[in-house]
Amino acid sequence: MRGYPNGPLSKTDFENLCAIPEHADRAKEDLTKLAALKDSKIIVDQGTEKEPKLVEIDNPLPAWKRAGFRDKAELISAAVIDIKPTDDEIVKKRSHISHARVTSGPP
Repeated sequence: MRGYPNGPLSKTDFENLCAIPEHADRAKEDLTKLAALKDSKIIVDQGTEKEPKLVEIDNPLPAWKRAGFRDKAELISAAVIDIKPTDDEIVKKRSHISHARVTSGPP
């Protein structure tokens, strides 16, 4: 990777950046900023052009969801500690490796 990427970052980007020593601190700062965003509610106009009606609703696509985190708690824990693979991801990798060992090679 050449330099720190510009633009919105995904969960995988943060995982990779946290693993690179020269980018880890900035990635942690960006995770903290993402966790601090207060975008759980948004204001939409549900009225007409003549009579606007502004209504506050739950944000269907907050920043943490666009970045690929399951929920806000996962983002917060990633901002506090380095992002580690989830238990499900570890189990999938292990079962894939075990399956590969069983199905490949001489009997």
